[in-house]
Amino acid sequence: MTSPKLDEDHEKILWTMEQVARQLSVSTKTVSRLVQKGKLPSIRFGRNVRIEKQAVYHFIERERNKNPMRI
Repeated sequence: MTSPKLDEDHEKILWTMEQVARQLSVSTKTVSRLVQKGKLPSIRFGRNVRIEKQAVYHFIERERNKNPMRI
């Protein structure tokens, strides 16, 4: 069963860096680096950075294709 906070995050179109970090189980610094390197597209609203949920899914898919799991 998922927590209510995670369910709320899934309903949003744009996520904060903190929300993306939580979804990917990484630090916000890692998300910041991915944004700075252009690996994870972002949108700026003044000083606020938002990342489209779909961009996170595309990032995961690209990484999965680059690093297929091996048994």
